[in-house]
Amino acid sequence: MRNLIDMSKTTLSIAMTTAFLFYGETVMAQCKSHDAMENFIDKQFTVSGEQFAACIDAGENIAESYFYLGLIARSKKELDKAENLFESAIANDPENEIYQLDLAVTFEWQGQLDRALAIYTSLSSNESLTPAFLGRARMLHWMGKIPQSLKIYRDLLKIQPENNAIKAGLGFALISNYELSDAKKYFEEILQQERNNISALDGLKMLGQVKSRKLELSYGSVQSPNKESLGSFRISYSSAENYRFRWGAEYRNYEQPVITPNLNSIPNSETVENTYGLSGSYRITEKASLFFSGTQQLLTGDSKKVKLQLELSIKDKKKNTVLAGIVPTFSSSDTENILGYAGYVFNTPTTVTPMAQLFYNENKNDGTSTALSVSLTKSYGKKNYFQVGGSSSQTESNTASSVFANAHHYVTSNTAVSAKYLNNFFTNETTFTLGISHEF
Repeated sequence: MRNLIDMSKTTLSIAMTTAFLFYGETVMAQCKSHDAMENFIDKQFTVSGEQFAACIDAGENIAESYFYLGLIARSKKELDKAENLFESAIANDPENEIYQLDLAVTFEWQGQLDRALAIYTSLSSNESLTPAFLGRARMLHWMGKIPQSLKIYRDLLKIQPENNAIKAGLGFALISNYELSDAKKYFEEILQQERNNISALDGLKMLGQVKSRKLELSYGSVQSPNKESLGSFRISYSSAENYRFRWGAEYRNYEQPVITPNLNSIPNSETVENTYGLSGSYRITEKASLFFSGTQQLLTGDSKKVKLQLELSIKDKKKNTVLAGIVPTFSSSDTENILGYAGYVFNTPTTVTPMAQLFYNENKNDGTSTALSVSLTKSYGKKNYFQVGGSSSQTESNTASSVFANAHHYVTSNTAVSAKYLNNFFTNETTFTLGISHEF
């Protein structure tokens, strides 16, 4: 995505500069600053900046001079200064759409996507101002509103089918929607016309890094209270169908029926032989997602139970995540257990992410229990992480506690290894699992 941002910055800035070359001969003649324009074009920014400032001091061509000073400041990454200069240019010429466009670009560079989007949206009333529509589509894309972004790009392409800037923006948005073959088609069309088009080349490179499917294999052991270690095997597959929906399937088998420890420390007395299930996640909006799953467990004596899960997660304005879920378990159409939980994932400026979860469990046979789980996740590299945590539960008759650790590390861009450990101190049950996953 960084490549797309850099491309957009460069392309739009060049376009603005080119457009204003047409103004140059007229306005510079009035304040005798033709040399300032030539120095600006030659990237002699120190000299041209002094000359544009002299025009402002002389009270001539004030708006244009502020504008070019803004371009110079932005080229030096002095973004706050550039913002003020562009705003001064607009104050002196409020109807100038080019000034407003470059102010929006500056907001993009600052990461103020909402402010940039507001400008692009207001300028979209001019149907001939393509950069405004491109900017609006780009902001919606970066803000996670992929369907809205795709609609704008596609509508634009119907009107300007040969516009490579539109094709490039559409291609990157299609990547985010996992429409990889269509994205590749647009990038290749651009390269047929412009062999060295940077955006298209970057797009094809990005396509090679995006994977929509994942296969996971893991093997481990569950140690029962009597110190007997029993093997477990798990295989899972998942696929992202588009920006909104991802689904998965998994199967887990145990060497012998075992009591599987719970991460939240809530005691479990049922021995499981194998489980299999389906799951899915659906992104409702750019800030809200829904996860759902259904799992069937084969227990000792060939009895079966079905466990469902439904979880809603929402990001707040500070990008913290609030989540809540419910997990009912059924046997012979009767509800045997209902687990409800709520959690909070803290967004911090560091690479360490704290999380806290509360659980409430109502079991038909064992009564009520509550639990608290806390964890810290340390991210490193692009997708690697290490997590440690602990939990404690309280039932009607006892208190249980456990600790856990998870690690996930990519050995190549597509293949990762993982390790998981869980120790329940009350039941003396432990699990240890090693796994490998491959994205393709």
